[in-house]
Amino acid sequence: MMQTSLLNTSWTLHRLSPLHHGRDFDSLVNNPAALKFYATRLRDQVTAASFPIALQSTGPLPTTDDDTLSRTGALQSCTWEPIPSLSFSDIEHERDPENGSQTSNGPRSRARTQRSAPASHTSSKEGSGILVKLEYENATYKAALLSLSSLPTIQTETTPKPRTRRTRSQTQTHATHLPLLLTRFPAPLRQTFVSFLSSTFDTYCSPLRLPSRFIGTALNTYINTLNSEDGSGPMNAVEIVKELHLTLSFPAFAAPDLRTLNITVPRESLSGFLGAGNNGDGSESDVLAVLSAYLEEHLAMKFDLTGGKTEPTLKGQDHVRLARIACGGFVLGGDGKLKLVASTPAGENGDSDTAAGRSNHLALRACEVLLSDILRRAEMNEDKDQKP
Repeated sequence: MMQTSLLNTSWTLHRLSPLHHGRDFDSLVNNPAALKFYATRLRDQVTAASFPIALQSTGPLPTTDDDTLSRTGALQSCTWEPIPSLSFSDIEHERDPENGSQTSNGPRSRARTQRSAPASHTSSKEGSGILVKLEYENATYKAALLSLSSLPTIQTETTPKPRTRRTRSQTQTHATHLPLLLTRFPAPLRQTFVSFLSSTFDTYCSPLRLPSRFIGTALNTYINTLNSEDGSGPMNAVEIVKELHLTLSFPAFAAPDLRTLNITVPRESLSGFLGAGNNGDGSESDVLAVLSAYLEEHLAMKFDLTGGKTEPTLKGQDHVRLARIACGGFVLGGDGKLKLVASTPAGENGDSDTAAGRSNHLALRACEVLLSDILRRAEMNEDKDQKP
């Protein structure tokens, strides 16, 4: 259950162009030999890169990240493992081999998953990514390379001397598209890992920044997923979201003395906002629109937290950005930070019949949808960069 390694971890988001692994391996994700080969190469490079830090006796004092890395101890292992699926809700079914007690719950949950998410997001025999683990004596760091698709191998051709068709086919190279990279590394180790990917796979890695509108939509999508899966309205959503913390940012020219503004919706008030965001006609909730209206009415603060398409009516309003959202279910920042919060099912059958088990199933499903939206964002940005 490699996908559980993506939960409850604070990640830094990046996007990757296709990874070119030449003619040595036809595939990357579903190829144990390839994964072992590149794990060994990464271990060698990380070990070599750590020597200058360990042996440096002169020069400036180490930074906090360098000092943190020096306290981790020696590198014990480096592994690359396939992530078979990005469906967190499938974890419950995997824990019950016979699936007997899930007869009523399991198929119904899977049917909802197929209706509310793309087919490429459902569990598949194809791999959905790679989990990289670097285990030191005193710490474990990890990265994940992910794709929302079924990971087709991209075949490209070099420009050989075109004598025969056979000669041309022998020059074909292979690449794997894993557009989203999640890292949990100190800065020096992250730099070494990105350098390894660039030099080994001829890939381009860049930070994945998330605009204000995407962050606001992510919150509404998360809450609407909870409501559509459960059907009992905002009360159960409150049990998962708990409190809502928003961070607004202002550029210096728009607000010289105000850079950020934090807004907190406590748990006892959250159900009112969630209920007001649902019109009762089956339409999706828009809690940020309700919150924007509340701030304007009660505090005379006119902010469009939704990042809507309407033109701003106040000068400088279009410069207000929703920079970060944190709640009991996830943390998402425009600077490319992500944390998905949920616990893996306990017990032989995941306790899916209990209230806690059902609530956790909803959290897993909402995390799954949120991650798929971020993956689509990474794919969209990567496609834009490839356009001439």
